[in-house]
Amino acid sequence: MNKLMVRLCRFAVVGMAAVAIGWSQQAAGRGTVTGTVINNSGAVVSGVKVVITSAVSPGYTGNATTDANGAFTFSDPPVGGITLKVYDQAGNLLGSAQATIGSAGQVVTVTVKLP
Repeated sequence: MNKLMVRLCRFAVVGMAAVAIGWSQQAAGRGTVTGTVINNSGAVVSGVKVVITSAVSPGYTGNATTDANGAFTFSDPPVGGITLKVYDQAGNLLGSAQATIGSAGQVVTVTVKLP
């Protein structure tokens, strides 16, 4: 009977460890955020700074500059809520947007429309 209890306990510990590892990998998952910055007329805005922050990983931040097509990409933000803020070259906040990366590997596309 004692051998059976030992085996059951080992099985339970291994099972809990597997669940914990799976959960931590999912929690640490990353996605991709792509997007475009446009003005209130719908024209693309190039050369502005886009800053991304994470609601679930407060230490995460990233910076990009929009290209000639007003496009930007962040290839490693963590899964969860994100905020994008757009700044001009002088550092003035021009606008912002929010989105959610729902799962690891997901690509989220965001259009940031400036007022």
